[in-house]
Amino acid sequence: MYQAVRGNPNIKPRKTRKEPFFVDFSKVEKVADGDNQFVTRLLKTAIQELHKYRDIYLDAFRKKDEKLLKAMKHKVGPSLKLFDIALLEKEIEKGEMLINDSSADPKVVKNNLLNVRNLFNTTIDLIQARLNDEEVR
Repeated sequence: MYQAVRGNPNIKPRKTRKEPFFVDFSKVEKVADGDNQFVTRLLKTAIQELHKYRDIYLDAFRKKDEKLLKAMKHKVGPSLKLFDIALLEKEIEKGEMLINDSSADPKVVKNNLLNVRNLFNTTIDLIQARLNDEEVR
């Protein structure tokens, strides 16, 4: 498990205000069953998809497009579960509730957008770091 890449001394842990950010690669390793090429393909695909989902989330949220947001959440869900990224999943769910709440504090809405963007970016960075480790092996 990487705590903002646990086990990799070259990358410092990143923290949110309340809890450390984890990306757990144990499920990926289990699914790959020792096939490093498969791990590499999974990681590369995850990076591409997470870039896309991040952009869709931000666009859907800004446009208050609930249908697009739900579709993105449905598509990104398996990736978040594969890497056990609970904190990002929580923020996406929070955004889903905020999208239709006309009484939501604008600061809360802005914080959600920033948190989701930052968590996606951190996730992508951590998966990229793991991919770099895989390619060195």
